Amino acid sequence: MRTKGEAPGLMKVRGAEWWWSAARASKRPEAKTFRPRTVRLRQDDEAERAAKCRELTAELASWCESEARGGARLLRFDGTIRSLNRIYETHPDSPRRTVSFATGRVYDVEAKVLVDAVGDRRIDRITGADLRRWHTNFAKPATPDGSPRIRRAQGAMKTLRRIVSWGVVMRLPGCRDLREILAEMRFTMPAPREQAPSYSQVLAFIAAAHEAKRPSLAMAAAVMFDTSLRQTDVIGKWEPAPDAKVTGGHVYAGRRWSGGVLWQDITGGRLSKKTTKTGAKANFTVADFPLVAAEIARVPEERRIGPMVIDEQTGRPYRHRWFAALWRRIARQAGIPDAIWSRDTRAGAITEAFDAGAELEHVRQMATHSDPKVTGRYNRGSVEQTSTVASLRRHHRAKGTE
Repeated sequence: MRTKGEAPGLMKVRGAEWWWSAARASKRPEAKTFRPRTVRLRQDDEAERAAKCRELTAELASWCESEARGGARLLRFDGTIRSLNRIYETHPDSPRRTVSFATGRVYDVEAKVLVDAVGDRRIDRITGADLRRWHTNFAKPATPDGSPRIRRAQGAMKTLRRIVSWGVVMRLPGCRDLREILAEMRFTMPAPREQAPSYSQVLAFIAAAHEAKRPSLAMAAAVMFDTSLRQTDVIGKWEPAPDAKVTGGHVYAGRRWSGGVLWQDITGGRLSKKTTKTGAKANFTVADFPLVAAEIARVPEERRIGPMVIDEQTGRPYRHRWFAALWRRIARQAGIPDAIWSRDTRAGAITEAFDAGAELEHVRQMATHSDPKVTGRYNRGSVEQTSTVASLRRHHRAKGTE
């Protein structure tokens, strides 16, 4: 546990989440007007969490000095990437405050890569050549024999685009020019994933899950593959809820569960689920999906209440990391390669639909995509599809020679 001097302003909420508090970091009267009053700390590492507290407290101290001299009441921009990122993270009107907790954690990781490397560079002096060089450096392998880290580089550049766009909105010097430069830049993109589980692999997984006394994983696999629902829409998500006053139901240790499929979502033999990403409504007739129907039949009527996927060990819905770890364990028992991830199940469902000859519009509706192009990206393009196209072309040629 860090001391107050090492991590000023640090506090723990509901015994689970770490936050920084301006009131705890400084007793100066000016600190009462500092915004934001509190900042959620998503760093898992204790040292990184303490460093973040010191960074925020230093900014608070600067604020207090400025206020004591009658200075400006907004977060000050010193022209650097680091300063711009802090404004994006902490301004009360920033779009950063509207993203989900899970997305926020991804943003934090991506921002750390950028700020640690080039945080002291001035916005108004950055050139396209700088951007190209940075991307190359971000993408370098972690080890001499490692693979290029293209996704890491992409994340850092996405962070830069986000914060610069916010800088333009805030009329901060140099941001408009840098946004125009970024608009002209094209960087190497990560290769799209090609892996997806087949129907036979899903069957093997379900069997292995039951053998391991993990029917919850079998249920999750069946629902994800049969319906093509996203993993989060099936198992839900736990997010911090500092205002939670009780533990029980869908609240535990300062976190609230939401978003997963519930037994109450099934009425009259139809599963209706509002998706968490787009808010689109997915509707399925359970009898049309044999894997789901078979798993439902295994559950006694009296237990069909609340979340459909419950961790047998805790009696609560899964957390994502624990679910992924268990999924991998069962997948290996079922002979599924490590290259296939649990979240690839949705792509497997969409690919199977195209293999079966389903029309793009129908698959799009099943996947609750608003754009058919997105549906196409989930299609892994199997041999069955190319064979179908080849067969159609042969028939077309034959008709032309008659």
